[in-house]
Amino acid sequence: MKKFFLLAISLFFLTGCNSYTELNQLGIVSLVGIDYQEENYHVYIYLVEPQEETTALTSYNAEGSSIEEAMHQLYLKSNKKMYLAHMDALVLSKEAIDEKLKEIVTYLLNQREIRNNFELMEVDSLNKLFEEKKGAQELIELVHTNENYMGTTQSITFEKFLENLLIDTNTTIPLLSFNKELKVEGLSLIHNFQTIDTLSTEETILLNLLENNLKESIYQEITIYESKTNLEFQKENNLFHIYLEVNQNPSSFSKELEKELRRLLIYYEEQDYDLIKLKQRRKENRLESNATQIKRNFTFDIHIAVRENNLERKK
Repeated sequence: MKKFFLLAISLFFLTGCNSYTELNQLGIVSLVGIDYQEENYHVYIYLVEPQEETTALTSYNAEGSSIEEAMHQLYLKSNKKMYLAHMDALVLSKEAIDEKLKEIVTYLLNQREIRNNFELMEVDSLNKLFEEKKGAQELIELVHTNENYMGTTQSITFEKFLENLLIDTNTTIPLLSFNKELKVEGLSLIHNFQTIDTLSTEETILLNLLENNLKESIYQEITIYESKTNLEFQKENNLFHIYLEVNQNPSSFSKELEKELRRLLIYYEEQDYDLIKLKQRRKENRLESNATQIKRNFTFDIHIAVRENNLERKK
């Protein structure tokens, strides 16, 4: 909340004292949610309304046959001008993604004041999310914490989302659920502006490991303190060099890990979904991989080290 108060103050000094009336009528949109049900858009917003010494957070929702109509209905409910330039996050329902993602993207690109660095997420219950007053920063912190300390999801900005779709038509969105509490469920896989599948939190850990994005995690009750992955492109092979530092190393762990990594890669190759952008990366390394059998040839060189705990070291 402090962030928006400081923003309001900075806007005040930039616009000058004579513009105070206009500033007082400004509502900074921090979070937008879009659902699509029964051929209608349902749009939710959190409006941060600058006041003399503080800010107020107010939620509004409206529906319409188009996003423009729904936004117009929102204007009728608020006495503030909606300012979208500092939107932090956009949350979408699965229905909105599957049925109207192109229209939503087009609408956002046509809004000149919107910047493309806001974050995207999929949430299964937008109505409940806004009823419980879960703000943008709470959602972003939840995603980033799980990404950085557990590897169970991946954050993505609108700009990166568009870049991925334009390059190879594939991208991901962090997946959240809201039953009794808000929690991370993994990733939604998007292909050609539609959800084709979801990755569980365990599968997302594997994906982050393959992409060398796994910082620390817990996988199959094994604590991973550190990891490093290097993908070596060979003429007829894709060799993953993986190093893990863990708290324990059961005899079957390395084989089970390799089995699950290979299963994940081959499954999505069969679905024609380039999970780790392998085709693009091989092309960048001047290794064409047109033959299906070559694309699916994955080998793993896994090295595991066990970190001594502090009690054992003292002994």
